[in-house]
Amino acid sequence: PICRFSMTSPIGMTAMPVGDRHRWVARLRRMASLCVVAGLLTIASCDRGRPLGRVSGKVTLDGQPLPGVMVVFGSRSTRAFITARVGENGEYEVQMAEGRGLPLGKYGVSLRPAPPENWDRPPPPVRLPPRYRDPSTSGLTLSVEPGENSFDIPITASSQ
Repeated sequence: PICRFSMTSPIGMTAMPVGDRHRWVARLRRMASLCVVAGLLTIASCDRGRPLGRVSGKVTLDGQPLPGVMVVFGSRSTRAFITARVGENGEYEVQMAEGRGLPLGKYGVSLRPAPPENWDRPPPPVRLPPRYRDPSTSGLTLSVEPGENSFDIPITASSQ
């Protein structure tokens, strides 16, 4: 057919030649693509906003490194809830999508068993005193300041 009918006019149906329709659709697609690219560039160039303080440390149980746990940082004021996996040597470093560290502010801290890295075999059992699993009973708090924040967590098995 040479013409197809379209409801593009507020008055009613209008005839639009097939070639014009294809050009209109192509223009619409180009405009949509440009809008997507402009939006992505805007998001990518935005300032992430919050300044971060780098946070790292070592978790030990009775003086020995405690691998297989996650350090959990939570703050209502910064609205951040971040975990950091403890390595085999007991060390950890906080890494967020915004960069290394945490937004500046006060945090409650707790420890949790880490999920397995390899789901084919179960993780080794972790000897973690129960009080450290809840920030309200762990007694661990951190105030993140600009720059480096070293936060070592020495715990003892007798601290049930």
